Amino acid sequence: MYRTSVSDSEGSHIRNSLLGGVRRDGRGLLEHRVPLVTPGVVPHTDGSCSVDIGGTHVLVNLVVSVAETASGQGELRVHLDCAPSVISSYAQTLGGADNRYRKTFVSWLSNTVSKVFGAEVVAAEEQGLAEAILDDELESESEERNQNRDFPSHALAIGNGYSFVIDADVQISECMGGNVVGATAMCISSALKTVKLPHVTLHETPNGISVEVDKSRSFSGVVDWSVLPTVVVAHWTASTFLVDATFSEEASIPRFLVVASTQSGRVSHWMLQCFPSKQGIQSLGLSPVDLRSLIGDSLLVCDQLRESH
Repeated sequence: MYRTSVSDSEGSHIRNSLLGGVRRDGRGLLEHRVPLVTPGVVPHTDGSCSVDIGGTHVLVNLVVSVAETASGQGELRVHLDCAPSVISSYAQTLGGADNRYRKTFVSWLSNTVSKVFGAEVVAAEEQGLAEAILDDELESESEERNQNRDFPSHALAIGNGYSFVIDADVQISECMGGNVVGATAMCISSALKTVKLPHVTLHETPNGISVEVDKSRSFSGVVDWSVLPTVVVAHWTASTFLVDATFSEEASIPRFLVVASTQSGRVSHWMLQCFPSKQGIQSLGLSPVDLRSLIGDSLLVCDQLRESH
């Protein structure tokens, strides 16, 4: 069972209601729902977390390995596994249930996660659907500042070109609450903060480096996971904007801003985008003043989210 896109009349009603600062669930325009974050939800893994935001459910499992990497630093590799109902719901919002729109949604989600976390690899798929190919289906404008800077890759280096590689298996099982990007980013960050890194000893042998991994002991290095970004998604019209949109609000307001910020309040990434919609592709144009205002309000919401969990 999946959620279909809102009708023209429902979308018009939602947009008109927002002019008066009214949302169906009673929240203010800049009020984020309180997420249900459950770290360590899966036993006997290297790290895990589940996040639920109003019926959007994401689960992340982590697997840690040791490998030679091209940079000699740690890597994050993300695999997004979306339930068919999730992709069907967003495909309908984008324009239809055929594979073109299904792949567009999966590609967009992959691309966004890659840019927010600077992940080395982001693969995304639906059960029964081939791996997505990143494309330019969505109108977008973005700014990235030192991509991957907010993932502590340097702290995951072990030596002699070896580093920890963290594979994050992300399962998105429900999307009825909307804000899939926000829930996914929150779940990945929260899971990484639970990761268990083992003690590693490198031995030089005549045949090269031998790696000894001892999971009974912990890695001696210090990894500061607080540098991971907090993400807020804000949707806007010509006259108003709101954060943490529900599914109906997302479908009614196709233009949105993704903001990733650090604990210090620095913006590490922002991206303006517009989904295809029944209203057609709309201009992404925001005046510099309005863009600064929208980013500023999003940063305040990021601060509130960090305090809430």
